[in-house]
Amino acid sequence: MNITKEMLEKAENKYPANNFIKFWFDKFSTDKWNAYKITLVLMFIIFNVLAAFLKQFSILYYVSLFLANGTLALVVTYGFIMVTWNNIRIGKIAKELGLSLNEYNDLVN
Repeated sequence: MNITKEMLEKAENKYPANNFIKFWFDKFSTDKWNAYKITLVLMFIIFNVLAAFLKQFSILYYVSLFLANGTLALVVTYGFIMVTWNNIRIGKIAKELGLSLNEYNDLVN
C-alpha cells in the first residue's frame, strides 16, 4: 500500500500529540542542554551535596535526600508516562494507515 504524504499528515492530525508530550520531547529529549536539564541536574547535585555535609543533622540529611530522589523520581516517572503516551499515539496512527510500527518508522524517516 502506497502511503502519500497527505495520508500520513491526515492520520497524524487525527491523533495529535498533546501539550505534555510536546513539552517533554521539546525540553528533555533533545541532544542540546537547556535550562530545564541544567536546573534539574543542579538541583540533584545540590541536594546530594547537602545530604553529604548534613549527615550529622539526621533530619536535614533525610530531607535533602528525599528532595533529591523525589525530584529524580518525578522526572523519570513523567518521562516514562510521556513516552508511553506517545507510543500509544503512534500505534493508533500506524493502525489507521494499516502499517506495522517498523513500517511507520521507516515511512516517517
